[in-house]
Amino acid sequence: MDLLVAQQSAVSAIGRNGSNNIDIGTRGIAGDGATIRIGRTGTQTATYIAGIFGTTVAFGVGVIVAPNGQLGTVTSSARFKEAIKPMDEASEAILSLQSVTFRYKHELD
Repeated sequence: MDLLVAQQSAVSAIGRNGSNNIDIGTRGIAGDGATIRIGRTGTQTATYIAGIFGTTVAFGVGVIVAPNGQLGTVTSSARFKEAIKPMDEASEAILSLQSVTFRYKHELD
């Protein structure tokens, strides 16, 4: 039987300082604050979270995973870019595409 331990406290069981942390199946890292850590690198090799796949949200951004397992998003803003200019003729191929609507076949559901 797998043991699942959840801890939320100002000071973790092994004496690491921090507040508002949630550590599940891991001891956390010294200096963590307002951090959620689940599992250990090298021990757990896959993650499954129910209720996400196939769920559409009205607003949001894509999520990426860093090599260390941290989740985040990519920011796209002019303040992080340089040499911004219109695409002019370069966008003609994209604009010439014809959009379509479709439904998946029932046997693929």
